[in-house]
Amino acid sequence: MKVVSLNIGEKRLVVWRGKNVETGIFKSAVKGPILLGKEGVEQDNVVDRRVHGGSDKAVYGYSLEHYTYFKNLHPKLDWQFGMFGEN
Repeated sequence: MKVVSLNIGEKRLVVWRGKNVETGIFKSAVKGPILLGKEGVEQDNVVDRRVHGGSDKAVYGYSLEHYTYFKNLHPKLDWQFGMFGEN
């Protein structure tokens, strides 16, 4: 396995289905190393700890092959690593 991007995100308030929802899914690449701790990625914001973060879900990885697949389906999108919410 090769890591091609490390991503973290800030909490954001968005409108989803007519309601204000806080989310941490919007991730951006960082330069240099980031610390992966037992409970999550340092400086990454996780909103719903019931389903994200913790010792069993401390990091979310996504395969580069999946990016290739989705790029073929949606070639006009601005493809950036982290857009699936992965660290």
